[in-house]
Amino acid sequence: MLTQFNIAVSKELNLHFFLWNCCAIDLSARTVMVSEYEEMLGEIWDDFSILVNELQPKLIEAKKENPNINNEISQSLIQIGNVPVEYEYLNKYYFAAEIYFSEIWKIALPILKKQYELLSKQSINADKLENIEHDLEIFFGHETQDKSITIALRYSPEIYQGGNRVNSSLVAVEKNPIESSDDVDNFWLLVLHEYVHAQFENEEVKNKLRNYVQGKEKTKLMSHHGPRSLFGELIVSSFASSGYLAEKYFNRNWDNKFAAEWQQIQNKEKKVNINDLNPLRNLARLRLKPLINKYIENNKSFDAVFLDNLYEIINEYEIAAL
Repeated sequence: MLTQFNIAVSKELNLHFFLWNCCAIDLSARTVMVSEYEEMLGEIWDDFSILVNELQPKLIEAKKENPNINNEISQSLIQIGNVPVEYEYLNKYYFAAEIYFSEIWKIALPILKKQYELLSKQSINADKLENIEHDLEIFFGHETQDKSITIALRYSPEIYQGGNRVNSSLVAVEKNPIESSDDVDNFWLLVLHEYVHAQFENEEVKNKLRNYVQGKEKTKLMSHHGPRSLFGELIVSSFASSGYLAEKYFNRNWDNKFAAEWQQIQNKEKKVNINDLNPLRNLARLRLKPLINKYIENNKSFDAVFLDNLYEIINEYEIAAL
């Protein structure tokens, strides 16, 4: 049975996304959007900022106690329309924010409805999806578990694309614009990126990665982002969105762009910071894509040798860039 992707639009989830971004809780917040929100709210932005200043420390404190709070709130809002019971004290802030968010939602809803209609008609071709799942199961060494995935659309007020895996059967994605066939393909590559992330929920995969990183000296990036999180993100990026799947099934290749960026970094012509993983993602995609192809051709799942290659890439990047 092939995976079924179901598109959804949730006002409650978009309200949470709006608040999370404005409160800038962590690196998952799309702070690039905040200036756009401010322009959209106009004169009422100052009043809204008072609410944000009250909510922000409460979310920061809650995240210290539970690093997964963003996903747990997102899941609860989509499934039952409320924050989880243990965070009921946040409801008054969400209720108070609705009057401000309604100005955003007037603009967002027609856009998301249009995206919903377009994407519902233009899903991934069944034959392509079957081949993608085949490659996925070889490389990660297990069958995909969840065969029904909900894709919750989030509104982006500017040209932007991103997403996150809420749980193994729910991903949230923002993509602006979605108009051309290229936009549609890029959307599905975003979805596949988060779908591949879900493979790390498998206990065997978790253990394989956990056992490997425990035996390695932590680099700066491993310490800053967390070893398993960093390795997982780089593997997913190399396998999915701009890597192996993008080239094999969507005819997308950015090798020249990634190689030029790496040359700039090595020549000290481009500065990077420890919070921005995109240049490292791009280098990993460039280096690991042919290796992933070789593993799949040989019907082989990723192993310690593959992870050694990734570890060397991280070290090489840090020497050149940080």
